[in-house]
Amino acid sequence: MAGCLVLVFGIGKDKAMTDRGIGSGIHGGEIIIRGEVDYFLLGVGAKKFKFTESDLECIAPVIKNFCEQFGYDPAEFLDTNYTQIGTASSRPFASKYVWE
Repeated sequence: MAGCLVLVFGIGKDKAMTDRGIGSGIHGGEIIIRGEVDYFLLGVGAKKFKFTESDLECIAPVIKNFCEQFGYDPAEFLDTNYTQIGTASSRPFASKYVWE
């Protein structure tokens, strides 16, 4: 993943994500998953970050658009019950491509 937003709601499931390797290879962008994600589920190069009110403000238009398109109530999704996943460093795979 080289730079975009992936938003996972996990509608109809107890946990949005239960498989390992979330964010493997990420070197840009962010993954936002509804609910708590355990550290052991993260892939190589991925790191959890605290999801804040400011983050919610940024994704609120995306949530509202999704809800409008698919008939959900946005109020169900407009809270800070999300886990944000991004890159573990600014160049997580540099050693794979160059000798440093």
